[in-house]
Amino acid sequence: MTQENNPPTAYAFVPLLFRHHLWSNLHIIDACLALSDEQIDHQIPGTYGSIRATLRHLVNAEEAYLYRLSGFRAVDNPPKADSGLPIDDIKSRMQLSGEMLLDVALSISGTRLIQFGQGADIEQIPATSVLLQVIHHATEHRTQIGTIMGQLGVEPPEISSWSYYDEVIAPTQ
Repeated sequence: MTQENNPPTAYAFVPLLFRHHLWSNLHIIDACLALSDEQIDHQIPGTYGSIRATLRHLVNAEEAYLYRLSGFRAVDNPPKADSGLPIDDIKSRMQLSGEMLLDVALSISGTRLIQFGQGADIEQIPATSVLLQVIHHATEHRTQIGTIMGQLGVEPPEISSWSYYDEVIAPTQ
């Protein structure tokens, strides 16, 4: 096999995954900025909650993962998921945590362990598994927000990896 045919190492994909992750988060938030308060507060069975609650949960979780992985808090005293956090503030916080998660993901050792749980339920989780959870968790909730938007008759934004390629990667090649 020539060098050209050898697959790149797994870590070569980390920047792409986390850049797409941030891009997707910001695109879904931008789409939500165009919604009315009634639409933002709409919820349907089978999803986390309203769009607003889901976005708040998403940013709080991302910041918690960032703290677990790096010890850095993107914001001091993050508001509770049910607080009156405006969507613009969610976007700012998501931008910051997404950029920081990319930096952390690039610096994490494959053998590093992160402590999760409390009391008798404490366990050591590989940091790479936490990074995987960051991506999966956000994808799941972005999908739920898109489902709610669709139920409201609003076209959710295209945030697939193909859309990312078309919008971000292809223009630079």
